[in-house]
Amino acid sequence: MKKTLLFFAGVAMASLSLAQLSKYKDWAKSPEAYFLTPSEREEWSAIKSDEEAEKFIASYWAKRDPTPATTQNEFKDGVMRRIAAADEQFKARRYAKGSESSRGHVFVVLGAPNRASQARAANADGGATPDSGLGAPAAPRAGAASSNELSGASPVTVTWTYDKDHFPGIPEMRVRFAVDPMRGSDDMAKDPVVDRAMATVAEKTVVNPSGAVAGPGAPSSPVAPAAPAAAPAAPAATGVTVSKPAVPSAGAGPAAVAPPPAPAMATLPAASRAVLDALVKEKKDEPNQAYWGGPFHSIPGDGFYAFQLYITADKAPAGPARFGGIVTSDSGQETASYWEDVTLSEMKTGSRADKVYERSIVLPAGNYRGAFGLFTGDGATALASASATFRIDPKPADFDVSPLILTNTLTPLTKRPSPTDPFVFGIEKPIRVEPKADRRFTKEDSLWYFYTVWNPKLPEAAA
Repeated sequence: MKKTLLFFAGVAMASLSLAQLSKYKDWAKSPEAYFLTPSEREEWSAIKSDEEAEKFIASYWAKRDPTPATTQNEFKDGVMRRIAAADEQFKARRYAKGSESSRGHVFVVLGAPNRASQARAANADGGATPDSGLGAPAAPRAGAASSNELSGASPVTVTWTYDKDHFPGIPEMRVRFAVDPMRGSDDMAKDPVVDRAMATVAEKTVVNPSGAVAGPGAPSSPVAPAAPAAAPAAPAATGVTVSKPAVPSAGAGPAAVAPPPAPAMATLPAASRAVLDALVKEKKDEPNQAYWGGPFHSIPGDGFYAFQLYITADKAPAGPARFGGIVTSDSGQETASYWEDVTLSEMKTGSRADKVYERSIVLPAGNYRGAFGLFTGDGATALASASATFRIDPKPADFDVSPLILTNTLTPLTKRPSPTDPFVFGIEKPIRVEPKADRRFTKEDSLWYFYTVWNPKLPEAAA
């Protein structure tokens, strides 16, 4: 009985302590605090003022900063990116922010799963509603009517699978969520394995136990934070980036524009060059499931050509790969050639992991023909190859629209991109929108479409 009284007295004292906070009263319940360890929660319960809370929060982030000697906290930047992505993708009526939902909580802590799938509940006729594979229908915003309410969107069970090697020492996990768009609910099934995994990940984020905070004179970090994975199983959506011409300051002269870099010239192995020369001379652009390319403009307006080469999982090389390319001008003269080591990225198609390589070609405005390929390290075998006729345009002076990109993979980035990084859009909140060159989607995939618009304007009023 005495122990029970002491326990309640301790709880009362902690509640009284936190009651003195104003600005940070609910911080421990926020998505930013998802990585609190039990000892840190106990320490937080003793906080008595907003000033103490500020010091605690600064130490909380510093303990998780892999480069404490710098002023840029890579861990914090990555978490804030995940929170922003979760806020957008997991909106629901019951949550002010998507990151406060069950899926948002898991995504912020564990990142995107290796695979995602869903099954719909039985419909009014007793049969199962077919799964579109596009993720749960978008939840309505609080206080607003939506098409889901009018159409009677049915509940779904969403399953996220994290492979065994996703986190060191943590077994494969399946996290299940009951998502009801009509009610705006998003409930996670109780699972001690998942609870332990999230607690373990939170503990492992502490890499600087002293919590030393970089001083104001510390140098800026030259290392960009790792990019968090994009949230999966989102509803089909449109991504539109609107670019506006820069407005010079009053009295300023024309901005100096850096010339494009000198065209690359490289020596290719004979076998690889033979493959690419044949493709250039064919002058045919057949539909190719190993290739996707199109012209784009950087934020400053410079034109460039971006493309993706795609290799299915069964044809992916076990060893190193190399990229080879030849670009010729309208007259047939070789303008650029490429031969370089590459690292292939992963592209999910359902449960299958294919490989892709993406690149930009930056040349002066004009018409070109290119042949591009991925080869084995010795250049003897072509893994994927394609040719294309393309145009690089100057800075658009009028309305302009980029090619439409269809994808199942969006990746928020934390590193500021270069102006011509392939398929990366935005500066403050950059995101990689990776096209699917094979143009194939499964029921487990999300489906997004994306394009950019230059110089948008309203139509002139009728006379």
